[in-house]
Amino acid sequence: MSVSDSLVNTLAETIGIPLACFKRHIVEGESTVTTIQGSIGNGAILDMCIEGVVLVQMRNNEPPNINAELLLFSRGERLGTQRYNGRSYLLLDFDSTQNPASWTSQEWINDGPDDWEAISQPRTDLYGELKESWEDND
Repeated sequence: MSVSDSLVNTLAETIGIPLACFKRHIVEGESTVTTIQGSIGNGAILDMCIEGVVLVQMRNNEPPNINAELLLFSRGERLGTQRYNGRSYLLLDFDSTQNPASWTSQEWINDGPDDWEAISQPRTDLYGELKESWEDND
């Protein structure tokens, strides 16, 4: 099992929702971006899902920088906090210096141009098959 798969599994345990990877981008020797999705309910009234990423950035002589950004959807529409006009995502950090290591620091972040603002519906057409890509930094 890869480090990113292990992180996705611990994230799923932390939030109490099964998660599946559908995209992974690896920058050789530096970082991994694993795109995930999960379903919260499957009823007509409470049909909710999560989509997001687990980001791993390796650093020299320091613990890795690991976080997750999660988008929530209900009945095909993006959810968020009223504070951010409905477009926000949940940010979680993984603290690998704790024993045991764990996900912490849950906070809502306002969408910005470099974040998730273009995604207003879940990308269900991408779910089901893991697509991987690599980038060599040399």
